[in-house]
Parts: sequence; C-alpha cells; structure tokens
Amino acid sequence: MINQSTFKVGEKIVLPDLSEKLNLTSSIFFVREIFAGGMGTCLKIQNKNDNHYALKIIHKKLLEGEKDTARYINEMKTWLTLSACNAVVEAFCITKVNGIPCISAKWMKGGDLRSQLVQQNSTLFYQSIDRIISTLNWAYQKYSIIHRDLKPENILLDSNKNALVADWGLAKSIAKNSKVSNDSPKKNFGKRIDLTEAGSFLGTIVYASPEQITGQKSIDQRSDIYSMGCIMYEWETGSPPFWGKSAEEIAIQHLRSKPKPLGGFLKRTNFKVEKIIQKCLEKEPNERFQTHEELLKAFRKIASKHSTFEKFVINERFKMPEIGASE
Repeated sequence: MINQSTFKVGEKIVLPDLSEKLNLTSSIFFVREIFAGGMGTCLKIQNKNDNHYALKIIHKKLLEGEKDTARYINEMKTWLTLSACNAVVEAFCITKVNGIPCISAKWMKGGDLRSQLVQQNSTLFYQSIDRIISTLNWAYQKYSIIHRDLKPENILLDSNKNALVADWGLAKSIAKNSKVSNDSPKKNFGKRIDLTEAGSFLGTIVYASPEQITGQKSIDQRSDIYSMGCIMYEWETGSPPFWGKSAEEIAIQHLRSKPKPLGGFLKRTNFKVEKIIQKCLEKEPNERFQTHEELLKAFRKIASKHSTFEKFVINERFKMPEIGASE
C-alpha cells in the first residue's frame, strides 16, 4: 500500500487509468521526483519508455467526507475540460492512489515561471503574459471559469519556454453578471482563518486579490486580473508588490497599502507596462480593467511597440463536452 505522504524516489505505482488513456503498453510507473506543497504532493513519474508525467495528489486531510471528495473531483473535471486549450497544461485523467483522487497531467520540461522572473527578457515577458491573459480570457468566455490561484508556480513552461496555465484545482465557475458582495472587508477578514496558515496559503496570498482575501462570495475575472498585476509587478521589480513576515501581514497590505510606484521621471521600467500594472492592482474591482479582453488590448498595444512578439492565438487540441458531461 502506498502512503501518499511518504512517497519514495524509485517507488512503483500502478496507474491503469493513465495507461489506458494514453494507450501505453504498461500501467507501471516509477516515482522519479517528489514535490511537496501545502495542498498536496506532485510526483514526477516515469514509465518504462522513459516518458515522464505529473501526478498530483491532494492531502487526505483535506478530504474529510464524501462532499469534500465530490467537490475536489469536480474541480479536477474542470481542468480536464480546459485541457482542450493549447495554452493549458494538459490533464489526462482522474485516477486514484490508495483510494485518494488524483490527476495525471503532462510533465512540463521547462519548469515554472518562477525560474524566469529574474530574466529581463522583454520578448519572453510579452509572449508569456500575452499567452496567459489569452488563456484566462478563453476559459472565461467559453466556460465562465476564473482561475483564483494564479502565481508563478502555476504557470509552467514547455521545452521552448512557452507558458501554459496549470493547477486549475481552485478554479470556479461563476455567473458573468454576478454582483460583488457588499460585506465589509473588516467584517469578513477575521473569518479567513487560512490567512495565518503560512504553510498552505502563503504562496497564494502574495498574489490574491482583496476580494479573495475578504472572502467575498461573488468574485469575477477582475480578481484574476489583480493576480496578473502582481505577477507582472514581480517580473518587473524582482519582488511582489506586497511582502511581510506572515500571511496576515501581507493580506493587510493588499487591503490597505499602495505598492511602490514603478518608473518615474528619472527611472525607466524594463517592460514599459507600469500603467497597466498599476490599473490591475487597484483595490476596487471597478477601477481595474473590467475584462481580460480590455487588459489584452492595452497590453498588446504596448508590447507591439517594444517587441516583435506575435499575438498568441488559441487553438483547441480536441473537442470537449461541457464540464462534467458525457462522463
């Protein structure tokens, strides 16, 4: 029996679902690398033909009952559906390891975007951000889906350094005309216990929108636009817009503080998108870009002046039914 919290490099895992999905000759895989996270464990697994895949397994403690398990599986179905997009990391199937639901996906050889943030490569910046925003727009326009967990670690790169959006486990289907909650930030702040759980939430709180932090029930694409502002700010400066010793300290800055300004009369920015970043990082959603399309238009206008990048065009790898349909 495999204990998902104590995997060992070299350990054998049998995954008939993955083998059947990909028409592999064997269902035996071996663990080659282990990456522990706050929500679960990601394994790099290898088959006998030396092909690598990712296996993401949620912590068992997060699945306390049938309701939690059903919700998690539905979240994984969302990723499977969105895998039709050529800029989404392709998920292959939902399977189980020791009775715990997990999802297998393509292994991305280029690592994640974190490794590229120290690079002041304008072409890479413009191409990557263009791909990400285009993908978010596709997911929202076609399925009314928002990501809710955008961060450098969830943007993976292929061998050609093309950016693909991964980890749609917190993605949420929303009504496009939903109203933002009128509950006050102060009222909801104390209820967000996970703000102080640095081990499981710190990586997200750095890029979370104010409305996510205050726990507003109805959020929309403008929340992901805020997160994109945080990512672009960090790529420009080397540091996220807000940082602190605890998740709660960072959260308070998201709610109350203005980020240090980019550029100025005597200082030039690397990517010339400081005004775009500033608008993305507005505290009030109504003061940000209102849609991904609006953001994309403004971004491409600047990018075309300072780079020879080609606008990214969404293609679908295959046709998928509505989320959860034709199971």
